[in-house]
Amino acid sequence: MAWLKEYDRDEITQGTIVDNVPWEMEEAPLGIVLTNACDVEWNKASYLLIASLLPAKDILQNSTEFEQITQSADEENKLSKTKSNSLGSFLRDFIHNTNIVRYFFIDPTPVYPSLPHFFVDFQHLITIPYSEKINLSTIAQLDSPHREKLILHFSSYVSRIAVDRIDKETYQDTLRALSEPFELKF
Repeated sequence: MAWLKEYDRDEITQGTIVDNVPWEMEEAPLGIVLTNACDVEWNKASYLLIASLLPAKDILQNSTEFEQITQSADEENKLSKTKSNSLGSFLRDFIHNTNIVRYFFIDPTPVYPSLPHFFVDFQHLITIPYSEKINLSTIAQLDSPHREKLILHFSSYVSRIAVDRIDKETYQDTLRALSEPFELKF
């Protein structure tokens, strides 16, 4: 199943990928509309909420986690089996949007092979007056159920509640208890 469907209409709704977003950046990224579809359909939206679409590969390869996994690669960029498995797991979690994190993965390549894999960035948002939607160009539409999953992840991400973390010793004791009879090394 493709993530996106071709979209040659001017109609904008939740999940529409748009260009010409006034990001006020030199290289303005594409955006995706997060505004509730029924608000758009029933003219209840005064503003459109749009999140940026950024190249996923750039973000992943510049992350601390990616660097930690790949730093032991040899001159030919080959990894040990353990590190290769770790890298695969790390990437799979993002591709399947397993965790509620800042980014949501979208693969446009089945419909638009020239576009890179994208992350929707839940921290890079803009609202524009609904009347300015005429300045946006529609590119594609995020298809169901990916659209609904995107909104669920966005809602979960922005409504997280900060809680204190347990201290290191209690954390390690908990890990030991949960891993018995196997021994963990810290």
